[in-house]
Amino acid sequence: MTDAAAAPRRADARIAWQVGGSLLVAVALLRVVASNPPFPLFLSGVVADILWCAALVLFALGWRRAGSVVDRRPLGVTALIVAGVAPLVLGIVGRLVVYPQDGSPDPGLLALSYVSLLLPVVALVIGLVQVGRAAAVPRSVRWVPLIAVAVAVGVNVVAQILAVTPGMRGDELLVPYVLSQAVVTIGVAVIGILAIVQAPRAGGPPEADVQVYPPPA
Repeated sequence: MTDAAAAPRRADARIAWQVGGSLLVAVALLRVVASNPPFPLFLSGVVADILWCAALVLFALGWRRAGSVVDRRPLGVTALIVAGVAPLVLGIVGRLVVYPQDGSPDPGLLALSYVSLLLPVVALVIGLVQVGRAAAVPRSVRWVPLIAVAVAVGVNVVAQILAVTPGMRGDELLVPYVLSQAVVTIGVAVIGILAIVQAPRAGGPPEADVQVYPPPA
């Protein structure tokens, strides 16, 4: 492909990364704003899920078939789309469910909570592994999103363990909960900013294919 023919694809790839990154930054900002009452939590949650879904679908498919961070490989595309769509669908369902007034456990609701918790995370991890393997993202940053997700998951796991630890008071649980939410918000913002910063390199040749020739004698 000549440079003239490749230029439009590089421009489309930059659009995909810039818009996708901007959507992730918007998700992070919305999470910060929504933490301050009286902002409507239901509306902010749905809007954040929509922006998250749009960002991941755009990163998976690219813009006009250019800029896919997984090089449009089926497993990576499927995983990122599931990671984007699942929180939106399951979040809406979870917000519309009427929970028992007596607090009795319901197997269906328990299963829904586990699916809502695990499915997006597992799909996102699979998708980000494919990002690292596809070489569509510069080598220096292609594993950063997976590392950020691993840190966020680790902090949330610690918070969940503390939540079920006997003798823990409500005020003591507030710190790890707030910390876990802050880590997620910062991670989303960092990945979004990284996508925007790296956008000028989107759609270019993989770094492994770049060959540096010695100067002529």
